[in-house]
Amino acid sequence: MHKVKKRAMMALHHALEGYGGSCKQFVPALPGLTTHTESAASRSIIHSQKTTTVCSNNDMQDPETSKSKLNEINYIENLSRVRGISRIEVERYLLNKPFIDPFRSRYMMDLGQIMKLLPKPPARLLDLGIGSGWTSKYLSLAGYKVVGLDIADSMIDMAKANCDGLENIDFHVCDFEIEIDFGLFDCSLIYDALHHATNEAHLLKNVYASLKPGGYLITIEPGRGHSQSEHTREVVRDFGVTEKEMEFSLQERLMRETGFSVVCQYYRLSELALEDVSSEGGRNRQIEQFANLFAYTLEAGLSSIVVGIK
Repeated sequence: MHKVKKRAMMALHHALEGYGGSCKQFVPALPGLTTHTESAASRSIIHSQKTTTVCSNNDMQDPETSKSKLNEINYIENLSRVRGISRIEVERYLLNKPFIDPFRSRYMMDLGQIMKLLPKPPARLLDLGIGSGWTSKYLSLAGYKVVGLDIADSMIDMAKANCDGLENIDFHVCDFEIEIDFGLFDCSLIYDALHHATNEAHLLKNVYASLKPGGYLITIEPGRGHSQSEHTREVVRDFGVTEKEMEFSLQERLMRETGFSVVCQYYRLSELALEDVSSEGGRNRQIEQFANLFAYTLEAGLSSIVVGIK
């Protein structure tokens, strides 16, 4: 077992160099889309309506913070411009996420693990940083009463289109780092969004205040090394968004300072490589993969699932 662990640790150098997490908003490849400059004939498939922002942005006094949040709000437009892809194609991709995404298996495994850890439906659930709303959609279909928030009007418009016809779901444009005022919830989900926050401590305080006693917060975030990976540096350069490292030790400290009585860490099973275990060699390789997951999660501080209980 010592040799297995040693081989696992050798693999950490590669993981720390290239690990970027599964950023919720960044589109890694946009499979099947043609690349071209957007023309006047390229019309959005989402007819954006004026949406009232329920949270003021008056606290955004720092220029860099304001710029970062503005880039989050204008993410679809920036993605279209930087990648040379029409807005209609970007929206088509986002509306078909997670199934069209190359990381579809990771997303679906994450969702299954989230549902296993959440209180049972019909719990009232707060979903933060929803993007195009695919997590909210499937949690709603599972029976949860979902309130989804995002800072971008365009994302909320897309989420509404994505979840058209669902009755137990509601969406709001909101800078949830400033305020969350939609009543009390049984549980909350932050999936690949906490590491985009400019003030993660204040965000967690807002989530804590929105939970009922005994309420759950589940996060899935990239860990140590994320902000320094080549992929992340490219995203920051091209899109000007906030990218931070959210390893468990940091999240645990922030959650406990906020008031969470229990903070748990779980392996992110979507990070586990699978081997054919029909042979002894395959079984040994699978044991190595378990050791890799142990090392990645607990020793290298990479991505894991965190649950805080109020």
